[in-house]
Amino acid sequence: MDDAKALRAAETEALTEAGAAGFISSLPFGDCFLDRRLDRCAWVQCRTMVCATAAGGPLRRSKGRVGRTCRRNSFWKAARLADEREISRLLTTRQGTRSD
Repeated sequence: MDDAKALRAAETEALTEAGAAGFISSLPFGDCFLDRRLDRCAWVQCRTMVCATAAGGPLRRSKGRVGRTCRRNSFWKAARLADEREISRLLTTRQGTRSD
């Protein structure tokens, strides 16, 4: 159980760093459910709210779609163009530094 909590903390920290760098993507651990095909956030179980923070405030949640604030924000455009390999690299780096 402690290992799961440690992994969740490392993944959340990596997502925060990735969000700060302008990257946000579909991630395997369920914190962000950005559906690139529909250009929307599914808001299923978002805990980190990185995109809300980057957009400068809370996003409106309406049937799973991100609010207009986020769509007009330059961060949203950057998120759509994000390089998913960068997030994978951040996660791999984080997981490689933790003690097993």
